[in-house]
This record gives sequence, C-alpha cells and structure tokens, in this order.
Amino acid sequence: MDTGTSQATPSTPPAAPGPRRMLGHWPVLVGVATCSLIAADLAEGVELAKVLAGSAAVYLGAAAAGSRRAAWPMFALTTLVIIGCDLVSPGFEAAWAVLGLAVLFAGYAVVRAERHRRRPSRPLALQGAGMLGFAVVTIAALYASTTVGSVLVALGLLAHAGWDVYHYRARQVVATSLAEFCMVLDTGLAVVILALVAA
Repeated sequence: MDTGTSQATPSTPPAAPGPRRMLGHWPVLVGVATCSLIAADLAEGVELAKVLAGSAAVYLGAAAAGSRRAAWPMFALTTLVIIGCDLVSPGFEAAWAVLGLAVLFAGYAVVRAERHRRRPSRPLALQGAGMLGFAVVTIAALYASTTVGSVLVALGLLAHAGWDVYHYRARQVVATSLAEFCMVLDTGLAVVILALVAA
C-alpha cells in the first residue's frame, strides 16, 4: 500500500582512488620523485640548464629515430650523459655535452632521411626547431648572471612543460608516459627554481 511517502536511497560516496588507479599514472609519481631528488641538492637554478637541454634533446632523438617508443631509451641516454659528465668532470658544464648529443641526433636524422631518399618529416622539423629554441635559451642562461640565468631556465622549463602537454594530447613523437613524466618534472623544477630566486 502506497502511503504517499518515498524512501530516499542513500547515495554512495565515490570510492577513493585505489593503488591500481594511482599506479596507472606512474609517470606522475616518478616525475614527482625525480623532481624531489633533484631539488634536494639544488643550490642555483642555472644548474638545471642541462635538464632543459636534455628535455628537448629527448624529443629530437625520438623524432630522429622515428619511433615514440624510442623516447625512454633517449631519456636514459641523455641522463647517462649528464650523470657521466658530472661524475667524470664536475667542472665541465654538462649542458654542452647534451647539446652535442642533440647535434648527433639531428645528423642521424638527416642521414636517415637521405638514405630513404625523402624529406625530413614535419614532426622531425618541428622538433629540430624546438631544439634550436631551447638551445638558445640554455646557452643564454649559461652566459647570464646567476639570477637571470636561473629565471631563463625556469621559463624554459615551463615552456617545455607546455611542449609536453601538446605532445601528450596529440600522442605524437614521444610515448605518452614520457610526456606525462616530463610535464610533471619540468613544471616542478621550474617552481623550485623560481622559489629559490624569490627567497
């Protein structure tokens, strides 16, 4: 018998994100962890000019290889170059070695295109232009004062974070996981640098 009253069904609160869902975004977690490790030992923002150059070099390397899956190996190679320079010759600016690596990537891309008798692809040309732009910012930061250089590196990293977002959404050039990791790392390091400058 209907009494004219309806019993409301209690709404179920949304479930908290579980470990599996969080692990689905492992590049974010790795990006935060990497940012924390780098920031813990950072004295001046200009020290990360090598990271700015490396971020762009990874994209160029993946485009030169013609495979999105090549992005992580390129990241590993670039990281090894940076760590190797810091360990073997602490007085040498690792950014120069990374820029040299980028030149090798560009040279490989040209040779590969000529071997197949075709013009460089549009994504490769875009990465070449991007690499050139980020290289200019990197070099300017190295020759500027510590404060100005640090700000330039921070702005460059923020610009590259935008580059990451574009490629993450377009799903082009690099693996989506690499773009996701890189956007977190670039943004986090830029914020850390600007905080150091403001302190």
